[in-house]
Amino acid sequence: MNVITFLLFFNQLNYRANDYGFKPGKAWIAAEDTNIIFYTEDFGNSWTLLNSGTGFGFFDIFFIDSLSGWTGGIAGEIRYTSDGGNTWIRQSIGDTKWISRIYFLDNLHGYCSAGDAIVKVTKNGGNTWTRVFTPFTGIDFYGVYFIDTLTGFLCSGLPTIQGVPSFVAKSKDGGYTWDTLFQFSGYDLFDLHFFNEFKGVVV
Repeated sequence: MNVITFLLFFNQLNYRANDYGFKPGKAWIAAEDTNIIFYTEDFGNSWTLLNSGTGFGFFDIFFIDSLSGWTGGIAGEIRYTSDGGNTWIRQSIGDTKWISRIYFLDNLHGYCSAGDAIVKVTKNGGNTWTRVFTPFTGIDFYGVYFIDTLTGFLCSGLPTIQGVPSFVAKSKDGGYTWDTLFQFSGYDLFDLHFFNEFKGVVV
């Protein structure tokens, strides 16, 4: 299955979205820093407002198939839907200042990048999340991407404002330990995608 994550900008709001190749035109979007979720089945010609059931703002939304999806955002809140976004339940909250990005390999294995250089890992679809403290200081993680259940990558954003370098980091044990791949002094890194263990794109 090909999953394309993209950014949309309209109505003076910033959106993150998921689009799925198995049914062209179908997508969910969440407006950053709000609790707004929209859904479309016709390439965005019309949108349905979904009830997110929370007062906390979102930073990301991710669907692994037409039914199962997760949101992450302020106060470290992670919410889950099993019916395409019609109803949501809270899986986690309060153990980091925010969830920046969520990525799932399948319906069980999921990963979150978060503020304060924290990573979250689940092996049971988000029923329980393990909070991982990394050796990095003074940064917030943004992009996260895993190519299998062991090998994953992170990038950090907004550190150069405070004079702290940004990083691309790699895990070989499913997100529990991380090593620096690259360090940048003049860039803020907000997202990344890897095609295999050696080839990837950072933005």
